[in-house]
Amino acid sequence: MLLYQDVITGDEMLSDAYDMKEIDDIAYEVDCAMIIVKDGEVDIGGNPSAEEAEEALEAGASQINNVVHSFRLQPTTFDKKSYLTYLKGYMKAIKTHLQATNPDRVAKFEKGAQDFAKKIVANFKNFEFYVGESMNPEGMVLLLNYREDGTTPFFTAFKDGLKEEDDEVWQAGWWGPDQDDIKRLRKGKARERGERPELDMDRAGLRRFELEDGREAWVVADGCVYIPRYLTPARQLDLLESALTIYTLPPNPLSISTHYALPPNLFELYASSPRHSIQPLHSMRSKLEPRQERLRSREMRHTVETEPTAVVEYQEIISRIRSRSRLEVEPSERLGPKTVEQLMREIRWANLGWVYQWSTKSYDLTPGTSNPFPEDLAELCWNIVRSVPWMKVFQSHGDDEAGNRTDWKSWTEDYKPDTGIVNFYQLNDTLMGHVDRAELDPSRPLVSISLGHAAVFLLGSSSRLDSPTPIILRSGDVLIISGDARQSYHGVPRIMEGTLPLHFLSSTEDSQPLAAAKKWLATGRININARQVFPPGFERPNCSRST
Repeated sequence: MLLYQDVITGDEMLSDAYDMKEIDDIAYEVDCAMIIVKDGEVDIGGNPSAEEAEEALEAGASQINNVVHSFRLQPTTFDKKSYLTYLKGYMKAIKTHLQATNPDRVAKFEKGAQDFAKKIVANFKNFEFYVGESMNPEGMVLLLNYREDGTTPFFTAFKDGLKEEDDEVWQAGWWGPDQDDIKRLRKGKARERGERPELDMDRAGLRRFELEDGREAWVVADGCVYIPRYLTPARQLDLLESALTIYTLPPNPLSISTHYALPPNLFELYASSPRHSIQPLHSMRSKLEPRQERLRSREMRHTVETEPTAVVEYQEIISRIRSRSRLEVEPSERLGPKTVEQLMREIRWANLGWVYQWSTKSYDLTPGTSNPFPEDLAELCWNIVRSVPWMKVFQSHGDDEAGNRTDWKSWTEDYKPDTGIVNFYQLNDTLMGHVDRAELDPSRPLVSISLGHAAVFLLGSSSRLDSPTPIILRSGDVLIISGDARQSYHGVPRIMEGTLPLHFLSSTEDSQPLAAAKKWLATGRININARQVFPPGFERPNCSRST
């Protein structure tokens, strides 16, 4: 990953982790998004769905631009006259910098910058202004504007005002070595991203063991098991097709379901008629139906959440299910029609089984709302869990940091996933650090399966103060997070370009659905994670309010 520093102040301003394109060899445009920050946690970033951007904020939460948040950019203000004064001095400073570092570039910069400045001035009223963390008034001012859809923000920056800085964590490779041992690579040196480097086991502090079927696995942290190459290429292709053709079908909610009138055969249309237009829901609503009437028609929902590391018994679970008034997210009125192909690129998740409410970060337990969990996926995840000799994983008998015992002995028999999220990533997407805490027994395994491009996965601890361990997850790899590791912060800071396995390349023998699935994956990654909401023996809530 490349970071971009202000050549005048040294402030880190941008990164190619975001969708970045060059304009007329004089400027960069960087797409960004609005994210929700709450009590030190950050919701999914990079390019989240419109639903997440429109969610009502909880107490203590705030909404912020992800680039502003990542680089601690500071807002500032200008009128047209003061901005022109600033711009004149700034362009002079950049010219001086180029004369010292790249004199052949000076003439190109002078001509291009003057032409580009005219465009800025002509659209001055559309911009918001941000400076770097140091707030040095002589440094770069980033210009924030919005795309034609009115919802996608983007920054504009003068190309010659930035210099590249290699990210040392990215260069650390598969497992992160100590920071003082990281050596910078020469600029422009090719990076091998598709091969697994040799792993120094003693230094990495990992424990190798064998699964019941003889496969190789590693204990990354207490309760976290990494299984490389678990799925064969053929099984990966089957799961890819299921993820896009089956898991996106109704009644499974999608990240875009709230805002668009989705046809039941969305992926089928993507394969056959990608230019087909889909209308936003707000445009199809009766103008005679006042918003307050719609809100009053929403029903109350039962949601359940647990405290960190809590394993609760039947009666305690029942007492924690409480009625909570939660208004459904309103369809955004700022969205316009989009093609099926555009919407397929904007999908960020599909929800399987019990529905997870993103706005409350808890499960909807309204009677009758549980959707079927795919039987083939449940069987796959169960086979993965029962192949693990858990005694070798929990050598400390499964005690967590608080001294609580993880009851892993029954997992090979009674693990039954009943909910899951299929995460759909584009190459510029990220998943910010978070902890999953909504299951009733939060120590039971979460099974995570990777498809497509490789990703950098960061696994921390229950404290944000501890440095995370970076792991590269490649297509076909499986990660199981259980026990104490379920309370660890984790996230995905980067999808790795150029790492798509050869078996995902198009073939003349592909069926239409598989060909379309491969087309989608050419610029994406899929993560399927499954978990178990209800512990064994738990009786699901029914219509009786006495429970």
